[in-house]
Amino acid sequence: MTNQDFEDFLTAMDNEVFDAPAALDRNSRNIRKIRMKALSKIEKQIKKETNANKDNEEEQPFMQKLKSVISNKIFVLLCGALTGLYFVVTGIQYWTPDYLENVMHQEKTTVSIYFSTVSLTAPVSGVIIGGIVTTAFGGYNTKKG
Repeated sequence: MTNQDFEDFLTAMDNEVFDAPAALDRNSRNIRKIRMKALSKIEKQIKKETNANKDNEEEQPFMQKLKSVISNKIFVLLCGALTGLYFVVTGIQYWTPDYLENVMHQEKTTVSIYFSTVSLTAPVSGVIIGGIVTTAFGGYNTKKG
């Protein structure tokens, strides 16, 4: 609910209360009093719904919770992508400098400069492109995400 929706709701509620047959005086004190009552009712409803959702989550067996996590396509794909990323990055960080120095016979300074450049730019561009792709598929903006 946006701020404008909330303001519209409060205005409609004020009009309903003040235009009723036993209408109250439309002054700031009465408006404030009625809005506080409405807000407390809304808070109670939100707490009630939140507690109901918590109760439902706690009652689910482990396998059902696991199934709901595994069936979330976006979650599984992101976990797979991160696993692959860490596997490759760790391997590259460990083996590449030695490979370039000993097998390719490059100077240590040259290897350090190129390796540092690639190590800094690749993850940043990967995160940016991955964010764009994830958002294009619905990302975290969908109910399922």
